[in-house]
Amino acid sequence: MTTILNENTLHPDPDTLSLALYGYACFTSFLVEDRKVKGLSFHLQRLLGDSLAIFGKSPNEEEILKNILAFLDQQDADYYGGVRVTIFPANFSLSNPGDFQKFNILVTGRKVERINATPIQVATIEALRTCPLQKTSNIIANLKARVEAQNAGAQDALMLCDGIVTEGATWNIFFGNGNNLVTPSIQTGILPGITRKLLIESAAAANYKVIESEIKINEIEKYEYCFISNAMIGLRAVTSINNVTYDAQHSSIKQLQKKFQEIPSDGLEQFLELIKK
Repeated sequence: MTTILNENTLHPDPDTLSLALYGYACFTSFLVEDRKVKGLSFHLQRLLGDSLAIFGKSPNEEEILKNILAFLDQQDADYYGGVRVTIFPANFSLSNPGDFQKFNILVTGRKVERINATPIQVATIEALRTCPLQKTSNIIANLKARVEAQNAGAQDALMLCDGIVTEGATWNIFFGNGNNLVTPSIQTGILPGITRKLLIESAAAANYKVIESEIKINEIEKYEYCFISNAMIGLRAVTSINNVTYDAQHSSIKQLQKKFQEIPSDGLEQFLELIKK
């Protein structure tokens, strides 16, 4: 197959080309520090579970870990940054997408600065993630929402489904009053993030009451503070949603950030040895 990109002839690997053309893939992303990952077992469970849901089969957990370590072996010893693991079929066929015997495991990443994320201003956009329970490579609805929000002067998008709060373009959201937290439930059409899960557990251990429920857009003004979560930033305060403002310096946000940072990370080599036994 002849492939032209910007008037230049390319000779891409057929599997890599199929990933670019069709995006039939699932992935997970996480922050690596000292070759350790918060919630590593949950990220691996996501890859295996999402693969089973999308492809009807799943890759080998040991092979995933070996590929992550192979990536890190080519980075600086003190690598601090994001890592993305993408799972997609080998020998992909558009007419028979489930007819394959082997998975490709693509590991990519980038260094990030060790800084605290500044509070963020968001705008609401009506949009819904494709296959919300799985983290797939098809995030066009999310990115379109982000573009629309940024064109409207906000920093990012909070997606709504018929006026119900769901999630951000690449994050989950929490609202709070004192020691009471509420976050959109899985039934609203969100991707249940790993950091969301870890935050719910750490907040509950710190005597916060966490409720997962439906949140209507006209209810968001009744909360004192609001924050977002994902694996790269951890927890980030929200200053405003549309014209509704929040206390980005609320003591609960600082306490929850501290509790999240205290969650122990899993060593990749140690985890690999554990599953080999």
